Amino acid sequence: MASFVLFAVYIIRSIRLTKYAKKFLRYSGSPIIAFFGDSTGYGVGASCPEKSLAGLVAQANPRSTIINDCKNGLYVKQLIKIINKRRVFDFLIICCGGIDILKLRKYSNFQKDIRELLAVASKKGDKVILITPINLGFSLAFPWFLRGFYRNRSRKIGLIIKKESKKFSNVFVLNNLLLEDTNTIKSWKAFSALDRIHPSDIGYAWVFKKLKAKIKIEGINF
Repeated sequence: MASFVLFAVYIIRSIRLTKYAKKFLRYSGSPIIAFFGDSTGYGVGASCPEKSLAGLVAQANPRSTIINDCKNGLYVKQLIKIINKRRVFDFLIICCGGIDILKLRKYSNFQKDIRELLAVASKKGDKVILITPINLGFSLAFPWFLRGFYRNRSRKIGLIIKKESKKFSNVFVLNNLLLEDTNTIKSWKAFSALDRIHPSDIGYAWVFKKLKAKIKIEGINF
C-alpha cells in the first residue's frame, strides 16, 4: 500500500514539473539543430532551460539555431506525424521511447513505429541522433515489484531500437535502455528530478557527457 501511495506522489510531482517546464529555443546562426520528442527533449526536470539537454547542446554550439518541437507525453507513432510535416534540418535530435514503454505498447507495434520514425527522420535531417531514456526499471518512482518488469521491458524496446537503427546510415543512437550498470540505481536520486522519473540538472549533464563520449559527428559538438 505504501508503495502505491509513494508512486502516486511521484506522479503528482511529475505533473507539476511538466506544467512549469520551459523548453530551450534560440534563433541564431548555423548549424540548425532541431529537437523532437517527448518530455526529456522538452527539458522537464531541469531547473532552467539552459540546464536541459537542448540548452547544453546550445552551449556547446554557440552559433547554432536551436529548434525545439518536443511535446510532453508523445508516443513514437505521434512523433512520426510531427516530424513528417517539418522541413529538412542540419541535425535532428530525437528523444523518445519512454511513453511507449510506460503505456505497454505492443512490441510488434513499437517496432513498426520506430522503423517508420527513423525512415522519416533520416530524410528530414542530414544527421539524426536518437536518444532513449534511461532504463525505466532503475526508477525509484515505481513500486519495487514493478521495477524488474520495467527493466526487462525497457531492455526489449532498447534491442528493437538497436536493430532498426542499423538500417539507416545517418542515424546515431545513444541507447540508455540497454544500460546495465547497477551503480545507476545508487545514484538515481542525484540525477533524477523530484518525481524520480525525469532527469535533474545532473541527469541531463550525465546524458550530455555520454553523448560527448559516444557520438562523434562532424559539424556538431557535444
